[in-house]
Amino acid sequence: MDSEANNFLLYVQPYCQVIAPNYMDKKYPSEVNFSKDEIKEIISGLKKQDWITLPKNRAGRDGGAGNYIEEDVFGVKENNEERPDLGTYELKTHREHSDSLNTLKSIEPGIRDRMGLITPLVKNFGFPYGPQCNKRSKGKECMHKHYNPNDRCYPDGELSLNGVDMCGENSEKIPNPRGFYIRNNRKEKRIEMHFDSDRIKMESSSIPEWVETLIERHGSIDELDLDSNFYWPYERVKERLIKKLAKMVWIKYQENEDKTKFKVTDAYFYEDFDIEKFVNALDTSELFIELRAHGTRNHGTAFRMFEKYFPNCYNTSYLIN
Repeated sequence: MDSEANNFLLYVQPYCQVIAPNYMDKKYPSEVNFSKDEIKEIISGLKKQDWITLPKNRAGRDGGAGNYIEEDVFGVKENNEERPDLGTYELKTHREHSDSLNTLKSIEPGIRDRMGLITPLVKNFGFPYGPQCNKRSKGKECMHKHYNPNDRCYPDGELSLNGVDMCGENSEKIPNPRGFYIRNNRKEKRIEMHFDSDRIKMESSSIPEWVETLIERHGSIDELDLDSNFYWPYERVKERLIKKLAKMVWIKYQENEDKTKFKVTDAYFYEDFDIEKFVNALDTSELFIELRAHGTRNHGTAFRMFEKYFPNCYNTSYLIN
């Protein structure tokens, strides 16, 4: 490890050892429980540094500084656990001027989990799915080659709704041209998913061909909408999110041009997660819901938010000096 990075780890190591005797053995959130004071001490140590040199395994990579903070400084493994990264506080890092979307949680539509709504949605609204395998295009053996002799990742005729992003119906930005959108039903206190053929952007490539397949399946798409069960009650969304995001530590950093060094510029504790503020972000193009399904496979319906807007979902904030 580079000397500057190693010296800094030696600085923060005593604080981390409170919960991890062997500091460099990274832990899952279920194995750690940082106190607020311990978090403040570690972040204050980061802020006192000028430019911190990243070790070779992190340098030059997108997200390298964020991974360094989470995994090397706090010693927390990359994970999908429901528990917050640091025990009580979820840890989020944000690179200045970044417009990255971050998946907060995958929550399936319906009044309860496992209602099985996504697979029939793909059947009724999916578009042909057949991208060339990335591994194949790099000259490596395609892991899916047994499906199709034409080197496609998935079988001929496979339908997909993978990567369909949706935001609020009144949002100025409509990220997906296929007519899907989200209605923030404040009266019923639920987030609804809808389809409106008038919102389809026919000038987008591949859309006219997809519309033809919809007409073949349904005869007409003028009155076409989704099953009435396609909604998320506010309380159910809050219940799923609060386990992970009730409290957050938010660390903002700068990178040098070649991403070999970084410095922390700001850090905050955010507390009192507010579900109303969260769902309102759908109408301001800060929060999106993304479908990630093809064929009979559903990889989770993701609630995704731009990193820089995370703090807007909380009522209380504390600057970490």
